[in-house]
Amino acid sequence: AGVLDALVVDLTSHLVEPMRERIDRAMRDSGGDNAELASHIRGIYREWKTQRLDDITVDLLLSAYSAGAYAVVVPGTTVRWVRDPHGPACADSIDQIVGSAGPALHVGCRCVVTRHDG
Repeated sequence: AGVLDALVVDLTSHLVEPMRERIDRAMRDSGGDNAELASHIRGIYREWKTQRLDDITVDLLLSAYSAGAYAVVVPGTTVRWVRDPHGPACADSIDQIVGSAGPALHVGCRCVVTRHDG
């Protein structure tokens, strides 16, 4: 349940709020001209669909997977936060042992939590 709640928060902050802000701005900028507003909104959705949605979706799914994987770790187990060697560079991890704390996931993060056996 906690993982799902965190995913909803991430979805809201990375997708819903930025799109809402852009639409609000378009409504103000259109000055009541419905044709201009419709054109702005179509452009906003087109941009999100073609340029942003895939990246945001991947980030959210990987974040949810990592959070879920960490959620089932037995308390007290030492884990390692490992960077994906095939993914983008991650400034926050270089195969760190993080003890019993989970990784600080962020947008673009491709790190995974693994058990550390000594």
